[in-house]
Amino acid sequence: MKVQVFDIIFDDADVNLNAVYRPGQFIKFAIHLNLLEPTKCKAVYVRLFGDSSVHWTEQVQSGGDDSSETVHYSSQEKYIDETVYIYNNHHPAGEFIYPVSFQLPPTAPASFESSIGNIRYYIQARMDRSWNKSNMAKKFFYCYPRFRFEFLSAGRNRTIQRYRRV
Repeated sequence: MKVQVFDIIFDDADVNLNAVYRPGQFIKFAIHLNLLEPTKCKAVYVRLFGDSSVHWTEQVQSGGDDSSETVHYSSQEKYIDETVYIYNNHHPAGEFIYPVSFQLPPTAPASFESSIGNIRYYIQARMDRSWNKSNMAKKFFYCYPRFRFEFLSAGRNRTIQRYRRV
């Protein structure tokens, strides 16, 4: 096999073990590629993607009898879809590290998982070889807004002050 290593490595992977980022933050990572021999490819590219999807069903009574039907509700929304091309045409043999960075939108909603829906973010790297099996690496990450703890302490202090005045 020509491709020995094709991976995504977050720059902060040693301290950010769960790959958690904030809206507006830059995500810095590298594509690690090790080829045993020169490889023909249409392109090597990286994609940052974030979307949500939701689906649930409800039983709805139909007519005057006791029959019901199942109604499906679903929706999808895309928050970010950016692609950066790293290389095209013939790729030489050897080990390569390609640094890449993307900025999350400042309005990106928080990651979320439930039985009826989700909000997910991921980075996908692909070596597109249309006449052969394309190589792909994919890493999910989480997006959570910064939580401001001073609101908690300020609220608690007000409650304690009111309690002391009584």
